[in-house]
Amino acid sequence: MDFYIKHLKSLKKDELIELLLKFTPKGYLKEIELQSSDSENLSQNLKEFRRRLFKLVEDNCIDTDSFFSKLRNVFDEFKSLTKFDLESVFDILEEFAITIEEIVATIYHDEVDCEYYDDDIFGGLEYSEIVSDFFSEVSKERKGEVLLGLLKLERLYVECGLVSWRDYDLTKQEKEVFKKFFKNKIDNFVYLNYFSPVLSVSEKEDIYKEEDMTVSLIELYLENGKEDKAISLIKEELKTELNLEYIENLKKFDALSVEERTEYLQRFLNLDFLDFSSDEFDFISKELLEIEEAELRKKFIVKTKESIEVNTEHTGNEYYIYIQSALKGLKNFEDITPLVKDLKKRFKRRRSFIKFLNKL
Repeated sequence: MDFYIKHLKSLKKDELIELLLKFTPKGYLKEIELQSSDSENLSQNLKEFRRRLFKLVEDNCIDTDSFFSKLRNVFDEFKSLTKFDLESVFDILEEFAITIEEIVATIYHDEVDCEYYDDDIFGGLEYSEIVSDFFSEVSKERKGEVLLGLLKLERLYVECGLVSWRDYDLTKQEKEVFKKFFKNKIDNFVYLNYFSPVLSVSEKEDIYKEEDMTVSLIELYLENGKEDKAISLIKEELKTELNLEYIENLKKFDALSVEERTEYLQRFLNLDFLDFSSDEFDFISKELLEIEEAELRKKFIVKTKESIEVNTEHTGNEYYIYIQSALKGLKNFEDITPLVKDLKKRFKRRRSFIKFLNKL
């Protein structure tokens, strides 16, 4: 090390300046430039930042192998912009985010030929980490503004279906500060995730109610010993829409009368069986075993057999799995051996189908 210091001391001032200009990161040089320039120069740099960003996707294609490294280079060079005009920088990043979403959509729908694009490019955290690192040198006093901007970008990206942002390492005290900063801004679940640890149960309850987040509200009640409220809310929801998970919750708390269970069964049996999942077949058949309603059982048997017949018109595992689930439900009420034997005989050439039938 002494050798290097001795060598540098031996150089002339002009030689040192030349070396510094040659090896100093572009981002630092840009910061020096912006510190000693006017608003017009700042505006020109913002325009150049935007131009360089959009040049990465100028051919409506995203080269997976080089996109992130090129993006990081642009961010490194223009990092100092975050210290001078946060709002404009975030505006450019939001515009860039929307453009990326549009490009991904056109690639997905084969409207452009992009042989270098990988579907998983935005499936991880690399993009969000690069963007959040871009703001790492912003002063602590402006950290709230940065977090607000990043969360807005996250919400935009979630809506675009591109990528979810990483969690930010905030202390509980910092989250309390940001909660005040975000007053009247916590307007969806994306924002709420960040502040959940410092929100009281009543605060969460108010937000869930205001945002019609019924599932989250039910979970909140169940997690905090408010089963009565959860049961009341679930029953209210079931009046308009059947939900198997809700019914299972009510059964777990022994909060269903025989009359209510029978009503839900009747409503299930009035639905189109072709939309049923294996869980729904399993639930209905088990309920019918416990609730001895002959007419309901008869209706289930008839509609199940009809739905099996309709599904035999198609080939493919999704149809075979459906038939298998239906037969398992039917098995609780009658001997399905003749029906299975008939299906094997009629569709003996469908080897995959036969394999599913053999598992019964």
